[in-house]
Parts: sequence; C-alpha cells; structure tokens
Amino acid sequence: MKRVIDYTVTDSDADKTIHMFLREHFFPAKIITILKHTENSVCLNGESVFLNTVLNAGDRLTINYSEDSVSPNIVPVKLDFTIVYEDEDIMVVDKPADMPVHPAINNFDNTLANAIAYYFMEKGESFVFRSINRLDKNTFKTFGAIEDKSGYMSKYSFSDSIRDKATLPLNFEPVPIDLHVDKDSLNQAFD
Repeated sequence: MKRVIDYTVTDSDADKTIHMFLREHFFPAKIITILKHTENSVCLNGESVFLNTVLNAGDRLTINYSEDSVSPNIVPVKLDFTIVYEDEDIMVVDKPADMPVHPAINNFDNTLANAIAYYFMEKGESFVFRSINRLDKNTFKTFGAIEDKSGYMSKYSFSDSIRDKATLPLNFEPVPIDLHVDKDSLNQAFD
C-alpha cells in the first residue's frame, strides 16, 4: 500500500514541528517512527525534511508512506463478518458477538483478524491488522450512534459498570476512630 498525503499548513498549525503536527493529526507513533527512518517520506514544499522542522502557514507538507508488509502471524480463515464501510484507509465491520478480535493461545484461527486476512487474500491485497473498537479509550466520538440523540452511550455510569461486571463493588466495614485532640496544647505549640 502506497499513500501520498498532502496538507496545506494553516495558521493554527504554524510554528509547530512536523512531529507535533503528525501527532495532532492522529498519526500513530509507530508510523511516525517509520517516517523518521525512511528517506524522502516527509517533504516540505517539495524538499525532504526532518520531523523537527518547524512549519509555516501556507507550507505544503507531503507524507509519502509505503507499507508492503503483512501481518505474518495471522492465518487467513474464511469466517463470516459484515463489512459496514470500507475505503482505502479504513474498514468498519460488524462481527459476531462471540468472535474474538485478535489471535491468542486458544483462539488462533477463529478471530476477526483471521477473517479479514482471508478477505484481503481473496482480493489479492496485503494488509496489516490494526484494530480499534468502540470500547477502546476515547472512541465514543467516532463510534457513537446517530440514534443516540440524548448521548446516553457516552454517559456509561459507575452503576452500569457494576451491573455489567466490568467493575466489582468494593465492600468494606468502616472502623470507628476515637481521636482526642488537646486544643490547648496544639494552640500553645503554634502560637
């Protein structure tokens, strides 16, 4: 997969380093590291530059990224899942509830990763499996439901968490404390 991404630097991004800019535009740290070590992967106004280069308003930043590797430890297996949306950058899927996402010791060939590996193998395309799900940290903005007008899903409470057994209740017995303070001695010590 080869991607060329062009940005025109705005006033709000001026005076930032390219590294800061990429982080603020949600480039994963691993991709930034690859860009850092790949010749001509980051160009500013047509010239190859380092990630510590400071941006100016109106600059043209070009990111040249190529990823030809695959996820070698994921065995392609034909399994059912539904593709809700797909473009060259992202795939949104609806997987069966009992299907694990990543291969593990007891789930080596029955995961979403296996199913997607098979899907891309059938298309003759390489792919790297990087999953994000709606339960990951800070994903509600992305995965929130349009039907959820009241925003209930973003108000998942502590009691909901206990009900779902995501959090276990803490039971304790308070111990009475019998504390006597000699106010006269305390006042005398701090006067």
